[in-house]
Amino acid sequence: MEDPQHNKKEYRHNLRQRKEMRQTLRTHGTSAEAMMWKILKGRQLEGAKFRRQFSIEPYILDFYCPECRICIELDGDGHYSADGYEHDQKRSKYLYDVHGITTFRYENKDVFKYPEAISKQICELIKTKREECK
Repeated sequence: MEDPQHNKKEYRHNLRQRKEMRQTLRTHGTSAEAMMWKILKGRQLEGAKFRRQFSIEPYILDFYCPECRICIELDGDGHYSADGYEHDQKRSKYLYDVHGITTFRYENKDVFKYPEAISKQICELIKTKREECK
């Protein structure tokens, strides 16, 4: 008889091999990431817990809420080239198709210009995701 567990694909989250990279990204993050973390940390938005620099297989997500499967990414200049856009699309598609994670992107400058609007939008995303899970 076949073992059903044996056929399941195992997904790798926060692998030890990526730990140093995650720590470096946390330590040397952008000012926009620091500002976004002030908004997300401590379950301030609808009581949802976000993690910072969380890795899922080959990707490191800026901010991730496991409960709602929401990824928040902050984009700087490198994301606005043709290659950057294509990479972001491929990454978002993979995260959604394989893990059911929805990615939301904000420009770095918008975190400083519109923190209240971003907070409100993320609260709505959390509520929507929770409703979908009921």
